[in-house]
Amino acid sequence: MELIGGERGSSYDRGFWDAVFELYEQAFPGLLAAIARAADVGARWADVTTPFTLFEDGRCLAHVGVISHPMSLSGELVRIAGIHAVCTAPDRRRQGLCSMLLDHAIARAAVEHEVMKLHTDLPAVYGGAGFRVTPTWRFRSTVAPASGVVSRRLTPSTDRDDAALLRRLLATRAPVSSVCASADDGWMITIDAALAGTLDTALRYLPAHDAVVIYGEEEGESLVVEVIAPQLPPASVVAGAAPEPRRARRYAFTPDRFEPGAEPLATPAANGVFMVRGRWPLDQPFGVSPLWEH
Repeated sequence: MELIGGERGSSYDRGFWDAVFELYEQAFPGLLAAIARAADVGARWADVTTPFTLFEDGRCLAHVGVISHPMSLSGELVRIAGIHAVCTAPDRRRQGLCSMLLDHAIARAAVEHEVMKLHTDLPAVYGGAGFRVTPTWRFRSTVAPASGVVSRRLTPSTDRDDAALLRRLLATRAPVSSVCASADDGWMITIDAALAGTLDTALRYLPAHDAVVIYGEEEGESLVVEVIAPQLPPASVVAGAAPEPRRARRYAFTPDRFEPGAEPLATPAANGVFMVRGRWPLDQPFGVSPLWEH
């Protein structure tokens, strides 16, 4: 077996990525189509990830990816290494291949990052590598929705103008929270929305506020997943633009810039867990949007 990786993904040729993508499709069916949708909007997977792989006879047997991105945590800009796309070929599982790659990835990431994070349904897999479960929260909204909020659905993967509008707002956006917020230039949101299958269904543009609000659903309530705007609109406007404005709703992120007194609710266990490794500075309830989890 040969260990290949440790450089930015764009450093590797098409043959390398074809082999990695073949493994992805075995482990995460449908992922390739989502990667292609994100690329159509200008967010290329290979440009933002650093792969660590094991190859044998031209076949990719295992993969661990690292994404380096900034987050604003309690007002401090922190560059974080995110672990993602951890997978092994079905016939080579339980042989320690991903554990080996994870050790390499952590050692390389630790050179430039004090903090690493990941999202998983299998926390026991990562506990031995120094990751610990850190509770995250949703926040219940109580603000009455504004009436007459005009919005339209964006379809950036098929509409060139919508794609340009989304890129502009992502490049100029204000952070949604001073407690915890992604501070990348927008590629993470674009890729994660494509992975979730919501890139062309969940984004609402509010022309009067030059803002995009991304909505989801959780436990029978509306979920405000993200707000993208140079100047954040009021909470009442965010509520009024929701698909069902009168429905109970919650925020996926800490809404201190919308509703500072919003009630924290534990993130549903069915969503998996957030894990960190290293110096995590937050000791108060905080939320992590699904679009920041990669």
